[in-house]
Amino acid sequence: MDSWRKVPWLSLNSAKEEIGELITNLEVEKDPRKRLKAARRLAFAGSSLAFCKEPLDIETIETGTAALRMARRHGAVTDDLNRSVAWLSKLKLEVSGNANFVVLSERKKRISVDAACLAATGQSELDDDWAAAPRPVLLAMNRGDFFLTSIGADGHCAIVVRLIDTADPILKASEYKHLEASTEVGMVRIENSELKFGAPEDLSNALSVPVPNGMLKVQIHYLERPRSCSFILVACATDQAPDPLIDIPEIR
Repeated sequence: MDSWRKVPWLSLNSAKEEIGELITNLEVEKDPRKRLKAARRLAFAGSSLAFCKEPLDIETIETGTAALRMARRHGAVTDDLNRSVAWLSKLKLEVSGNANFVVLSERKKRISVDAACLAATGQSELDDDWAAAPRPVLLAMNRGDFFLTSIGADGHCAIVVRLIDTADPILKASEYKHLEASTEVGMVRIENSELKFGAPEDLSNALSVPVPNGMLKVQIHYLERPRSCSFILVACATDQAPDPLIDIPEIR
């Protein structure tokens, strides 16, 4: 699972040059296959900024984040891309001096998953919308009805729900060395002061934490440690919706 750590990422200067060239090319490229190829190269260059050894300033971090988001819009959605966005969000908060946060609420549990999916929602239960065709699912997710991700397998898994007081749903600094995959950032609308996280087919057995009513930014991170693995849902209050989802998130 940790092969991404051994990837020969581009150097800082090479990544910045590649991003500038590819963004220009993507804006004018008409051929869908060439556009997707360029988007994948752009995702690699943006990820190179996230994992390079040299220190980054705010402008470079924002350049990398913008490149990754553009690559995602053009179809280059990968675990590396979403993990890189998570890393860059963390780096931006560190560089700006805002990396420290308070955990307002956190709970853990082991659950059984029968549909290879996890969902976060402010509803007491989900109707069959979560299992519908992709388009209505995305519409519901972008309204904030629920946030759904495929995890690729059934079985038992450890889950965590964490509410924090930052602008972005980041992990604790010590957890990033165990980060293997992240979803895109989504949102969940809360109307009954409760956030649920668990198997969408059985929310009666889900984790629930008290949260303020309103909109939450949410992101699911998959952490793998030597003797355990877990899915962590991080949530934070927001009044600004994240970019609309264009695909149902996956953690593979």
